[in-house]
Amino acid sequence: MGVHGSNDVVNAWKQEVLNSRGKDAEHTLKCCLDIERYAKEHKDAALLGFAYFYSGETYYLLNDVEHMFHNIAQAIHLLGQTGQWELIARSYNLMAISSVNKGNVSAAMDYYLTGLNYCRKYGITKMEISIMQNLGNLYMENGVYHEAQSYFEKAHSYCKSNPDVKENYVGLMASYVNLARCYMLQGMLDKTHVYIEKLDAECASYYEDIDILYVDCLKARYYHLTHNYVRRDAQIQEIVEIINKNVQIMEVFDDLCDFCGLMLEIGRDDVLWMIVEKLDRIVKNSGVINLQRRVISIKIKGYRKNQDNAGYLQAAGLYYELSEIMERENKDMIVNMLYVRSSLERANESRREMEAVNVKLLKQSETDQMTGLANRYRLNAYSEKVLDYCYEHRLPLAMEILDIDFFKQYNPVFDSFKK
Repeated sequence: MGVHGSNDVVNAWKQEVLNSRGKDAEHTLKCCLDIERYAKEHKDAALLGFAYFYSGETYYLLNDVEHMFHNIAQAIHLLGQTGQWELIARSYNLMAISSVNKGNVSAAMDYYLTGLNYCRKYGITKMEISIMQNLGNLYMENGVYHEAQSYFEKAHSYCKSNPDVKENYVGLMASYVNLARCYMLQGMLDKTHVYIEKLDAECASYYEDIDILYVDCLKARYYHLTHNYVRRDAQIQEIVEIINKNVQIMEVFDDLCDFCGLMLEIGRDDVLWMIVEKLDRIVKNSGVINLQRRVISIKIKGYRKNQDNAGYLQAAGLYYELSEIMERENKDMIVNMLYVRSSLERANESRREMEAVNVKLLKQSETDQMTGLANRYRLNAYSEKVLDYCYEHRLPLAMEILDIDFFKQYNPVFDSFKK
């Protein structure tokens, strides 16, 4: 039986984790380790699940996928035992994003859908919106626009249901950008325009630099397609200015990759190579091979367009080497996925065994051991249900009471005991 972190020191550790997560990885991991030791000593499953989850989240931010999956797999089992459903949904979202970054779409889809099921079952709306946006993007990037649009529209509907909460405008902005992109990729520029207008009317007052960058990438492509080159060039200039402020451009990595494609089309090599240089440095530090490949892919297109054969051959060779590494990583990803699945299956087996024991105990508590008939407790519970039902539906109710003389001689258990 766990103490659930009632100790003041443990509560301080937990608060330290929440305060330092995403800011100081070393400190977060140290606090999680302290909590883990305490939780194991006091057999506190809820606390142990907390420690494993935030360790996994920290490893995710450090791009250490192996340790992330290891910790998250252990966390999910404990979080399920202790009803920490939001952390379970967040766990699946993290595993899905990691799978996308590694290029494993099928694993990502499985994780997203599992996380979405938890959100819907336990009413975790905020996380459900995030997962729906991520799922929509996964479909959109693979050209399945109808499914993508469906998820974006559901996310939009959820955000609009709470218009007074400022943080919902982040989700609302993402919904509008994603819907605009989805229609733009299908050549439906009139509908794209509708969502761009909604962005300006409903979300612009909340924009920070990273949000402006996110929206400007969309607008630059849209104005190019509608031949409004003056507006397009204005968006490009704004993007350059924001990037030079050293914002966290990895948050809009996909959008910047698409923007680089536009720069290739219109011959803005100055902007293209400036962005590629920044992305190249960031993805190398991240250690995520698939992201490195995407940046090199942009380089290859740039070298080929400019007929830079030396640069082209060097980039193509590096792309091939990274592809081999990525193939090995995908095998590791499958191993991690199987590890998570086996861990969950063990957890489900334990849960099923516990449920079977509880059913047996319940039956024993409501059954007379001598006769096998329902006892007084079962009769009282059943009678209350029947009375309530008859009262609600205005039905007559009759009860018959029998007194059977010499009943024990008809009881086979009692007879065998006498023999």
